[in-house]
Amino acid sequence: MKAEFLGKPFNSWGCKLILFSPYPKTKRKELFDRERELREFEEAIGRGERLIPLLELRRLGKSSLLNVALNELSNSSIKIDVRKTYSEFSSVNRYVIGKMLLSAMSGRQRIIEEAKTFLERVRGVSVSGVRIEITSKEFSITELLEAPNDYGERAGRIIIAFDEAQYLRFGEATKYDGILAYAIDNPENLSFVLAGSEVGLLFDFLKFNDPNAPLFGRYHHDIILNRFSPELSAEFLRRGFNGGEVKVSEREIKGAIEELDGIVG
Repeated sequence: MKAEFLGKPFNSWGCKLILFSPYPKTKRKELFDRERELREFEEAIGRGERLIPLLELRRLGKSSLLNVALNELSNSSIKIDVRKTYSEFSSVNRYVIGKMLLSAMSGRQRIIEEAKTFLERVRGVSVSGVRIEITSKEFSITELLEAPNDYGERAGRIIIAFDEAQYLRFGEATKYDGILAYAIDNPENLSFVLAGSEVGLLFDFLKFNDPNAPLFGRYHHDIILNRFSPELSAEFLRRGFNGGEVKVSEREIKGAIEELDGIVG
């Protein structure tokens, strides 16, 4: 389905309707509002918070907020889209997650160059020049996480973000809640962001209130994205259309607010 505005495909308006782009944002200028959430994210990282669930209903801009926050902060970061793994394999295999972590590190040139010494010590990981790969069944995710943590001792806190983190519950033999519990209790220089658009399923996986679960009682700083208020929705629509020099009536804006109910996506 093509994204349309006033009956015309989005692409026909060029890049002027930047606020209305149907794709996840990466820069602050592309993101409307969310200043409170961005500030809360930055402050949580600054305080050294180790577990930060980023929560929303669907289509409220979670991925955009996460992208902008990671790009705005000076901290090195690694982002994994867990949905990609589940969609392809119907499970979240630890080898695939390990490969995605290594691939994400490789995409962050500063991390891979400076953490190479630490990665060479990870069991089941082979380092040859700029090529890093999993070569053994003895591969350990916890040891892999310790590599960026060691690098973080001199480079500052590292952010590891799992988008659509509720899919981690499909780890089969791999207990990601246990891995997270270990990583929160031990490596001191890592902050884990768990972004999820299915809040109930994410909390079913994390089980913060289950005395038998690994993450029971762990401190977590929740950042929650809410729907836009009618007033904020109106401002968003007016600013978006004005940026594209598109004239719309107040009646059309009111109708959109009533129909979309504050769901910006």
